[in-house]
Amino acid sequence: MRSGETVLRYNRINIRRLPSGRFQYRVRDPNAARYEAATFERLPEDVKRDKPGTSAGDRWATAQLARFRLGLATAEPAAIEAVVGAYLQQLGSSRPKARPLSQVYIAEVRRTLEGLAITCPALDLNRPAEAKRLIRAWIFDLKAVGVTKSGQVLRRNLELGPVTRARYLTHVKAMIGWAVAEGVIGRNPIGNLSVPQNDRDLEPVFTLMQVRAVFALHRTDDPVWLWAVIMLAAGLRRSEAIGLTWADVLWSQSLLRVQKGKGSAARLVPLQMDLRSILGPIGGPDAKRPRVGPIVAGDDFSGNRKHEWTAFRRLLRMADIDPDLGINKITGRMDRLHPHSCRHTYGGLMLASGYDSMLLRHAMGHRQADTTGDYSESATMFRAEISDEGWEPGDLMLCPDRDSVAVK
Repeated sequence: MRSGETVLRYNRINIRRLPSGRFQYRVRDPNAARYEAATFERLPEDVKRDKPGTSAGDRWATAQLARFRLGLATAEPAAIEAVVGAYLQQLGSSRPKARPLSQVYIAEVRRTLEGLAITCPALDLNRPAEAKRLIRAWIFDLKAVGVTKSGQVLRRNLELGPVTRARYLTHVKAMIGWAVAEGVIGRNPIGNLSVPQNDRDLEPVFTLMQVRAVFALHRTDDPVWLWAVIMLAAGLRRSEAIGLTWADVLWSQSLLRVQKGKGSAARLVPLQMDLRSILGPIGGPDAKRPRVGPIVAGDDFSGNRKHEWTAFRRLLRMADIDPDLGINKITGRMDRLHPHSCRHTYGGLMLASGYDSMLLRHAMGHRQADTTGDYSESATMFRAEISDEGWEPGDLMLCPDRDSVAVK
């Protein structure tokens, strides 16, 4: 190896052998178009590598490169405040080949990352073990502030659910992924960090008595009632039940065809006997005048969710059901029965009846089996209610006058 010869070049770092036998590391500053140099006694044994090593020279060069990337000459190699600032600056810049980010999303990312920088000012992302420990402690101790749309603070130090914590952690991971791609840090310190989901709060569901109270109304001329019983007896989402047409009811096969579910995915759903007995006389093949078009139609379904929610609450009060269930201990907000509660009720009842979980997964349009498994908690509650009624797997006995089952 001759004196002055470049022995290795990688990632804007140049290593040369000096006449004295020492090795010079030169790092190019792209902002100032100059090089910063330092000399070291020895070179790592593997000089054919194409990525930074662990010698003193490698650590110096990587740290110096991080300073240049961040536009700072004296800061820590990957100080959290500098990384957050650089990431937010490029996040708000133009994206010519991608759809622009919404201002709401950018505001949430900025609030999350700036909160991390304020809470952990000494965080150095180039120290993986310490960085992972601090970020993990921050995400699990994170609190929220409940505010109204006008900005009035209602309650401080609210507990966050795991879904919200996971979303905030995703923002941090996106920033660190960008820093790794830009060469600001050597590797991702929180690549395998996740928020456990087994302690999340359960979705509110109807009791079996409440379901039968809704069916007992038997308001066949009320589109809101038809909407509710379709969601309860078929497990459709709010928009899927509204978009269901008479042509989607396959009477001969006892199936409902969901043309466009979540993610534009079509699927088939079993047509329950109770739902068939309700829809058949209205628009089935034996009806006096078979119908076409949407099953659910009216002024309450003009696209305004507030009108839908108001009509749904009004229907529940007709059935003597209070939609307000009380304050949630985790979120600090009121738990309420809402249209999506019908879907969770259906999933719990189907599992409680002994219906196969894989068939239920396809009927409900779940991409992951774990989502269907979340209904097991409500299924346990329903099993106690239906234990003496002799339900067949997948056959929901929801009408109060079926087999002499009456609403109490």
